[in-house]
Amino acid sequence: MKRAIAFILVLLFVLCGCGNPYDSDILNKYTKLDSGLLYTNLANDEVQEEVREALLGAGADETAVDEILGLIEHYNDLAKESPMLLLSDFTQTDTNFVDFSVYYYPAEEKWFEYEIPYYDINCHITAFHLFRQYVSAKNPLPVVMEYVYDDNNELDVGGDFGRYFFIIEFENIQKHPVIDWTQDEMDLFYTIYKPTLSDSSTEEEAYKALTTMWKERGISFKKGNLSLITVWHWNGTDLGVLHSAVLAEYNGGLLLFEKVNPWSHYQASIFNNTAEVKKYMLDQMDSYGHDTIIVMRNDKLME
Repeated sequence: MKRAIAFILVLLFVLCGCGNPYDSDILNKYTKLDSGLLYTNLANDEVQEEVREALLGAGADETAVDEILGLIEHYNDLAKESPMLLLSDFTQTDTNFVDFSVYYYPAEEKWFEYEIPYYDINCHITAFHLFRQYVSAKNPLPVVMEYVYDDNNELDVGGDFGRYFFIIEFENIQKHPVIDWTQDEMDLFYTIYKPTLSDSSTEEEAYKALTTMWKERGISFKKGNLSLITVWHWNGTDLGVLHSAVLAEYNGGLLLFEKVNPWSHYQASIFNNTAEVKKYMLDQMDSYGHDTIIVMRNDKLME
């Protein structure tokens, strides 16, 4: 009997100890104010490890996270040789957006100076690389890596609106030493992000057009603590994606991880709730002059 009781106690101890090994304590270390932005460019090892634990704690694939962290190291090493100011620690700012333009040209100059044969990844590739295990499509659109020209030697869309939108991205992926997706993953990426024609004039109409498009393509998201955040813009004729990020939920808090374009930095920001995340996205897009947008968390409109 004593052996049986001892065995049960050991079993309970083991079971209770089988929680998430990447249980991040990042929220208890940093406190975001009600206004402004709390973010970092992950320019030191300690913060990189904290963000790594938060992403893994939310369910991101460990290999994918470490691959992205390797790209961050590469980008930040180039940035050290330029006048860019990268934030090592989480830093509270007064404004609720970041001026990414100050990073573009210094990073681009260094990239070409070292004759790197590929571009760094952008926001869509970064987010999808971390999130791709949580999304699927029953009716994927095959990627067609082919330019078609009309009689005037101009690109011929041929009724397939948006096909050329990502062709440069796919060409870069094929050259990239880290982003090694399967053909099915390439097709899935294209299926999620390919723009669509839409005469939307309100947020509600844009949301309906997007969700209808995704439904037709059979796109579904798995529930979990990691979400795909996408920002879509409409202009009365079409609906296209502007930005992507991943949102990690951990210990009651939220960490947004993103990159904007090949020449901009990587960024992790801490938020108290999804309303703050949405406001940040709206303010960030507004700083670029985009005001007709919707912010999605997976397939739901972000509240």
